Amino acid sequence: MLALLPFAAGCNTDDVMDVTFDVTMKNDPQEIYAGDEVTFDFTGDPDYIVFWSGEDGSKYANRDRTSLGTIESMKLSYTMQQRYCQKETKDMLHVMISTDFDGDYTAAGIEAATWTELSNQGGDDWKVPTEVNNNLVIESGGDLTEYADGTFTLAFHYYTPNAPLSDFIRHPREDITISLEKVSNGQVITASNPQDNFGFQFVPIDYPAEKYSVDATTILIQPNNDLGSLGAAYNQKGFKNVEIWCISNVLNPLTVAPDTGDPIRSLTTPIESYTYIFEEPGTYTVSFVARNTNAWNMKEVVREIVVEVQER
Repeated sequence: MLALLPFAAGCNTDDVMDVTFDVTMKNDPQEIYAGDEVTFDFTGDPDYIVFWSGEDGSKYANRDRTSLGTIESMKLSYTMQQRYCQKETKDMLHVMISTDFDGDYTAAGIEAATWTELSNQGGDDWKVPTEVNNNLVIESGGDLTEYADGTFTLAFHYYTPNAPLSDFIRHPREDITISLEKVSNGQVITASNPQDNFGFQFVPIDYPAEKYSVDATTILIQPNNDLGSLGAAYNQKGFKNVEIWCISNVLNPLTVAPDTGDPIRSLTTPIESYTYIFEEPGTYTVSFVARNTNAWNMKEVVREIVVEVQER
């Protein structure tokens, strides 16, 4: 045991080497234009480097931010692509908002909430498909700033009027993308993932639609037009009625995900420089976080360069 003591003393689990690291920009600072490649050269030999571009969503100063102080404006945008529409099933998609939905994703929970229809109010905002068109694309949305100080829930209400089964009636397919844009302290913050940012989920009310889904990009609503085993029952009723709600989480607009950086160097991918393209003119504080680490400890340094990107 005495012989092992010097070896143990030399294996201090907290011993991490100090980080030696610096960054210089190869480009002429006065000659950087939107769309140009900007190259950063490194000195030193850190284990890891994380790059923060300084653009919205990638600002090192916002790495721990989870709440916004104020919101100056808030806008919802969406795209709806309609397919397989027939005259009996037009004008069946509605955009709704509620400030008192309590998260009960059932028919009773929907009935208990107060819903305001945003769509079909006239004008250029909040448009939805209202005509018979088998490949119609609607791009619309509107201002939601009045809801910025509280919580709210968004919903897409899919409802087809009764249609006789004597004619084969297709229930339209709707592909929906969505984006919520908030402006806080001059910074634009955008959420566009229906699954992660909004938490949309389906509540079928009438007729069990089998083809609906929510993923990172799209909400899909497509009732099964083949009645299958339900055919006899619906033939007796003489109609096919479809009602489905697609409802978001209860949203707090002041909540925001922390900004994130991009890992660009590791022990398995050593690099001596990094090239990036700024697509928009502006002033960006670019941050590089260099780290040395082991399983028990970590040391890091931060190097920043202000990049002025001009309009070409």
